Amino acid sequence: MSTASIGRSVGALLASGAFLLANAAGMPRLAAGIWYADGVHIEHEAEPGSSSTASRLSGLLPQPVLGVATADWKRARRAPITLTFAFYPLFLLINPVMNAVQTGTIGRGLPIWIVCFGPWVAGALFALNVVGNEGAALPATLLSRAPGRALVVGHVVAGVLLVGPVTLVTVIGFGVASPHSVESVVTLAVSALALTVFAGPIATGIGAIFPRFEEVSVSRSTEAIVPSTLAFVVYSLVVFLVAMPTLAAHSSTVAGAIASAIGPSQAVVRIIGTIASCTLAAIVGLLSAAYAVRRVEEFHFD
Repeated sequence: MSTASIGRSVGALLASGAFLLANAAGMPRLAAGIWYADGVHIEHEAEPGSSSTASRLSGLLPQPVLGVATADWKRARRAPITLTFAFYPLFLLINPVMNAVQTGTIGRGLPIWIVCFGPWVAGALFALNVVGNEGAALPATLLSRAPGRALVVGHVVAGVLLVGPVTLVTVIGFGVASPHSVESVVTLAVSALALTVFAGPIATGIGAIFPRFEEVSVSRSTEAIVPSTLAFVVYSLVVFLVAMPTLAAHSSTVAGAIASAIGPSQAVVRIIGTIASCTLAAIVGLLSAAYAVRRVEEFHFD
């Protein structure tokens, strides 16, 4: 086997690190860019471009939903350390990344795993503790009009707009650079998009079942309300199970075995796996979000 060129190795290193860096370091900055207003200033000053961003989002989202999403982005900008829990699964990408660095090529596994981990982050960032995240503001929130829908949709939108574009671009980029065919890259991209959209709704219901209201220490000098460990574990398991058809169908070993045993080509297996994951994500996500909305609106203090 010929030694990989230095150029290809460097290219693989840069490409493999892009997703980790973009999520772990770039999310707070991206939140600051998306967050459309800084409140009312006595000087009546506004940052350039904030008005146009506000008008674009206002035309797409109801004001209560937009308010929840922008509050999430504001917290991310001001205290990014409180969101570090959402990036723990990315450490599982260390081995694929190191393999890409050592060989100078992007393997088949890296884009497949990003299809799972990207949506996981999108849902965990803001939507995994829809009630507990409100903290001291919860009583006032519950007095607003349709608080459940605003909270659930707002937290979901905040995660999707931050992580969705990064995940989709990374999956496509790594997919094109890997041995995957064009058709395989397309089905991976479709799965990544659908899973990212529905990971947040999945998280809301699980977070509503296992809420956390008390603050915990996230650093030596910082305390914050983060999702409970049980919600974290259950959510991780559900997302992995929902993504499993896509992960299996795009594995050359599994897809090849299925194609040999049943008869359809591997391309058909990938399409079926993608449809299965998207359908499961939609069903589980919608049911979970509906439960979260009802749980919020029926919430009462003892």
